[in-house]
Amino acid sequence: MAITVVHNFIFSLVLDNKVISANEVSSICEIGEQNWHYRNPEVFEKILEEKIKDQPTLDYWKIRFEEINSVPEKYNLFSVARLYYEILFGDYEYLALDMHGTPESTCVDLNLPYETDKQFDLITNLGTSEHVFNQAELFRTIHKLTKRDGIIYHGLPNQGQFDHGFFNYHPTFFYDLATANDYVILLMLLLCVTEVDGVEKSELHDISKPEQYRELVRQGNLPIQSGIHAFYRKKSDRAFSFPQQGVYQQNPDRATAEYWQKYSR
Repeated sequence: MAITVVHNFIFSLVLDNKVISANEVSSICEIGEQNWHYRNPEVFEKILEEKIKDQPTLDYWKIRFEEINSVPEKYNLFSVARLYYEILFGDYEYLALDMHGTPESTCVDLNLPYETDKQFDLITNLGTSEHVFNQAELFRTIHKLTKRDGIIYHGLPNQGQFDHGFFNYHPTFFYDLATANDYVILLMLLLCVTEVDGVEKSELHDISKPEQYRELVRQGNLPIQSGIHAFYRKKSDRAFSFPQQGVYQQNPDRATAEYWQKYSR
């Protein structure tokens, strides 16, 4: 569970395109405490230089980053991840739920109910839930922790990553979870990873609507390795509802029925 250049690209995408606003995030809850993925300081420094053009501001963040790295400490990369969030959103209240996290996290078995009155502006689930057996309880916890109009960011495996965790996730999981719980899908991306001549290549496809994903399937444009990055906005205070798979809850139109018969049986 780590923040990578992919997550940085996607955070930049949603912020630069005003899918979400940095000003609306003053509290963050991580489902699984995240560390920064890279020990090479040049990766973080390059991101700083790309994001910040004002020299005094850039110098300030570089000093903050150097202060973290100046003291050898096994939790440094977790501190860098926290710094990264601060660069994106400013000061924020923080909670991380993790059975194996740092002393900054709250030790929680995410298979079990987690009770708190606190709610947060942004919930991140970046490579955690696939390792938790009790999916229903975990996604209920995420729902309870999210404020009304708050944002949920899931970054999870779709295909490949063989034996990585208990679960991979189909797009229907995210569409139907949103429908059941009054979530607006702000953006949903399929990250496809291929290898050409030994060089890894990544492509992003917008699959915010089911029709967009179905078209990729029809084209045979899906690699072995892919992940889904989904941003929700929670629009209701009502209790969590278990989703029913949408295709079984309606009389599908002809195109949907034909797609289902050909690709999903």
